[in-house]
Amino acid sequence: MGTKFVQNIKLELKSKRLQLLIDRHQQLDDTVDELSERRILLPSERQSLRMLKVMRLRAKEAIERFKNREDITK
Repeated sequence: MGTKFVQNIKLELKSKRLQLLIDRHQQLDDTVDELSERRILLPSERQSLRMLKVMRLRAKEAIERFKNREDITK
């Protein structure tokens, strides 16, 4: 295997990792939006909404850390 091949594999893995992080953030964002649109939430749903918002924020931070670490400026 040549160096170019290995570099291409690494780049592809980084792209997939970034896309997974972005997809996860989008899923959380959609779920938060769906719950937030409801007029009435049960206490357990309010708790879930709070947890989902924290998870969404952590996913966003993970994307930013990944971009900074890999020097990606998208």
